[in-house]
Amino acid sequence: MQDIPLVSRTPFLRLLIPLITGICIQEFFPEVQTYLFTGMAGIILWAFSIKHASAISQYRQKSLFGIASFLLIATIGILITLANTPQKKVWNTALYPTAIARLDTPVKVSGKSLKVNATVTALCDSNGKMVPQNEKISLIFRNDIESESLIEGNIIIFRQQLSIIRNNSNQYSFDYARYMKRNGILYSQYLKTGDWKRMGYVTPSSLTYSSQIMRDRAIEALRKSGLSKPVLSLLEALILGYTGSLQASTRADFSAAGLSHVLAVSGLHTGIIAYLIYLLLWPLSFFGMRRIQTIATIIILWFYAFFTGLSPSVIRACIMTTFVLTAPVLGRRNCSINALLASAFFMLLYRPSWLFNISFQLSFSAVLSILLLYPYLTRWCENTNGIIRYTGKMVAVSSAAQVGTLPISVFYFHQIPLLFLFTNLLILPVLPVIIGAGILVLLSVISGFHASWLVHILNISVEFILNFIHYIGQIPYGNIQGVWLEERYLFLYFIFFLFIWLALRTRQIRYLITVMLFAVFFFIWDAHEAYKKQEYPDIAIYDTREATYIRLSSPAKCYILSTDSIINPEKNYELCKEYLMRHRLESCHSINSPMSDANIYYHPPFIGYYGKRIVIADNSQRSYATTNKIPVDYVVINKNFKGKLPDILRLYTPGIIILSPDIYPSQAYRWGELCKKAGIPYYDIRLQGMWIEKIKEK
Repeated sequence: MQDIPLVSRTPFLRLLIPLITGICIQEFFPEVQTYLFTGMAGIILWAFSIKHASAISQYRQKSLFGIASFLLIATIGILITLANTPQKKVWNTALYPTAIARLDTPVKVSGKSLKVNATVTALCDSNGKMVPQNEKISLIFRNDIESESLIEGNIIIFRQQLSIIRNNSNQYSFDYARYMKRNGILYSQYLKTGDWKRMGYVTPSSLTYSSQIMRDRAIEALRKSGLSKPVLSLLEALILGYTGSLQASTRADFSAAGLSHVLAVSGLHTGIIAYLIYLLLWPLSFFGMRRIQTIATIIILWFYAFFTGLSPSVIRACIMTTFVLTAPVLGRRNCSINALLASAFFMLLYRPSWLFNISFQLSFSAVLSILLLYPYLTRWCENTNGIIRYTGKMVAVSSAAQVGTLPISVFYFHQIPLLFLFTNLLILPVLPVIIGAGILVLLSVISGFHASWLVHILNISVEFILNFIHYIGQIPYGNIQGVWLEERYLFLYFIFFLFIWLALRTRQIRYLITVMLFAVFFFIWDAHEAYKKQEYPDIAIYDTREATYIRLSSPAKCYILSTDSIINPEKNYELCKEYLMRHRLESCHSINSPMSDANIYYHPPFIGYYGKRIVIADNSQRSYATTNKIPVDYVVINKNFKGKLPDILRLYTPGIIILSPDIYPSQAYRWGELCKKAGIPYYDIRLQGMWIEKIKEK
């Protein structure tokens, strides 16, 4: 029987690719109304392709029909992304000084503040007249007794001064504004004590809230079981998806051992739960009721999703599992890949922003990689004995999943766990046993039957596993940290993956030759671009409110100094961590005292770096007097300086004045106006973002 081509067996591939294309176009080019072009072009090509009367003529025009279909589906992707993206609006604080909001999520501690997502339900004018609204926002409360008592469903009224969420603009930093925008939130506000008042409470009626109540009750029941604290925190994460009790050291151990995916309830856990449910319903297969067994598995699986709080990652995993399990029920053969693609297609139709979610990318790539590679990785062990066959299949599943997820994990988390295969081979086989035993303990507590013997066994076995993972995590060179992966290398990796899989599937050498030639030309082009892009020393001032942080960096070294009275090397490293990884530098040197080197000089308030002169303004300069002004390239104004512009101009001839982000906005505005009147260039980091100046002449 002739093998059916993969493209013919996966029609959803031809739907998913144009949909993703449309989502990406709208995401990265939001200002361009591309849907007008793609929509009109798609309609014209579609009309032209079907205008022929005969079937033969229409067949000849099938390529036009394919292009038209691609453009129309891409247009759908553009439009649904546009519809799910919040639009900017004007918040008239003069006309509507107060707003009423409903808290939509539990309050979370964030440093010295409390964060919560809310929905503005009405704006109020000075006469008390209300205008209905429905705008998602982010509220940040000062942490005090009153704000600590806030819960989901509270209704508050506050002085409305909403502003658009912006990033700190630091180089290579996380794009928080885009992240919030993808979650439907554009605006936020910080509320101090006295800026808001609680009005009442409305019981949330959403299914998610009901499921979270169920999860909270399950957590309370599990805490009454007698499990030790480390075992309890791990089981809360594995079974219920609650990671609030996990210690930072436990997270670090799992990450170093290549097991961080185990702590997040997602595709792995959903697959294990589905497998356990399927085994429990195994007697149904004796009576020829395999379809009922599968349908019951899907139903119970969704009850489990409800029980874990209906988190987005669990919902996505359940949708994928449902599509994959439904394929045999519908009498379809060899279409698990198509079922996976169909689940991704409908999920992105519902929430296009999920395409950029790390959990979605990892889950989808892991399952797809397993479906594609597992049959080829297990051929060698099909005719072996039971133990070797079982071990070989476990190695195959773990290896296939890592092939799909490793580049994405490195791209986001910048580390490569070298022992992932070893640790996954040992931990994954016992994970279903731990999860199954944990569920039995939970059910025993809920039913009133205390299985102390099972609790004792779990305590001993799980603590042994935790100690083992801790030991693995402490092995020197067990993982490589600080790895920076560019987007183009991620693209190259998956091109390699696709062509190597095609070579395995078709047993044709031309795919290997193609990918090798592509790689050669890619690396030649990449080397040429790297040669043209010469690295220069630079001076940078970070966008951070605590103090003024100045980075002096070159291709060989990186220095950082701050105006903070307490030098914090850890804070300095966190600020320039991404820069160090990107430029393959091992560390940044904190400057905390006067120094002089080949290309750097520092003696407060003066900095010299590769011929550039920098002055950090301080109050001691207000009493200085000189007959000859000192020419300097940059003068940095920070919160410690209480003087005015004449105090600076009396001593220096500045090339540009840089306003540090740690000064108050009103003070920065006054400095900007004074600089304009004096005709002096200035740069406001708070408004314009991180300041970077490359020094091209050494």
